[in-house]
Amino acid sequence: MNKDDIKVPFSIRMSRKNQDQLKAKAKRLGLSVGKLVEMRVLNDTSDEQIDYLLAQADERDHGAKIIAILGREQYGNNLNQIAKSLHCGTFTDTPDVLNKVEECSVMLAAIRHHQMKEQGLRKP
Repeated sequence: MNKDDIKVPFSIRMSRKNQDQLKAKAKRLGLSVGKLVEMRVLNDTSDEQIDYLLAQADERDHGAKIIAILGREQYGNNLNQIAKSLHCGTFTDTPDVLNKVEECSVMLAAIRHHQMKEQGLRKP
């Protein structure tokens, strides 16, 4: 390994507030503080590029939260149970149940519309 390639410690003084902001931004990007500083200072990474990376990180976090919620609630399993009871003729379709199904359908359509809009896709 070349001597110039060896990583050596480097420190800077800053307020606790700025330090906390820097650590938080690096964490959101999945980078070390040193790597973020290196990107900004040596690679001339612009504010727009950092904002783009942060938006991507936020989107990944948001998507992971949605998947976790859906997995925790076992909606897929519940839908399979409903489908099975419909096929077996054991499903009880009271007005309250039908209203809840309609509410869920409206919410799912709104989520789908939002996702397609965010991704720049046309509505089918």
